[in-house]
Order: sequence, then C-alpha cells, then structure tokens
Amino acid sequence: MARSVAFIFALRDSGAKFIACDMPEANTLTIGLLAALAQHERELISERTKAALAAKKARGFVLGSPQNLTREATQRAAEARRRRAVEDPANRRATELAALYRERGLSYGAIAKKLNSNGHSTRRGGRFYKSTIERLLKRLS
Repeated sequence: MARSVAFIFALRDSGAKFIACDMPEANTLTIGLLAALAQHERELISERTKAALAAKKARGFVLGSPQNLTREATQRAAEARRRRAVEDPANRRATELAALYRERGLSYGAIAKKLNSNGHSTRRGGRFYKSTIERLLKRLS
C-alpha cells in the first residue's frame, strides 16, 4: 500500500480500519513489520539506483534525454516554476515585506539581509539575495 512506515501508522492511528485482501488475517504487528520492510527496500532501491547512475556517469555516459528538452518543454517548466513561486505563501509574505522595505528606501541587498536575519527563507528553504529580492519585486509589478 505504501513504502512509508509513518504513513501506514498515521493511517492506523487515525482509526481507519483496513483489511489486506491478500492477507485478511494480518494484524497491526504484521502490517507494521511489512511497512518497515517495504520502507527499507525503498531506501535500498534508491541507493542502488544512485550508485548505478554515478557509475554510468563515471564511464562517460551522458544522463538524461536531450530530445525531451524542447523549447516548448523548457517554457512549460519555467512557467510552472514561476506559478509555484507566485503561489507559495512564504514567497508572498516575503514579497509583501520586501515591497514595504523598498518603499522605506532600503536597497535590495539590505532587504535580503533583513529577511534572512528575521528567519524568512525562500520557497525552497534557501537564503534571500539581492537578485532574489529583485525578482520578487519584479513579479509584483
């Protein structure tokens, strides 16, 4: 059902009753053990995949598919990134603050420093820089 112990246990703790069709006799212990094994296997698969890709790259192979990088695909990806950036609550708060600070005459660099020192972060959890503030305010107008 899932390869996350946390998800399975959250489902169980929510009071939801479920029956494994292929194992109707399964109880909480059985489900917990199977969930832990599934999560561990997922982690092993990830490690093996990363190691295999690193080895292939070390042998000189170029990873990825350049034919998928059409101009249209690149534009769609850029539009999706811009949309997520505009819709993100943390970015919206930071943009409002940046606009207020800019009205008070602060430079982009000073605004970035102020946001960082007050614990704000970008949508991806990063720090603000002069260029980040400039982009936020450009989107606003």
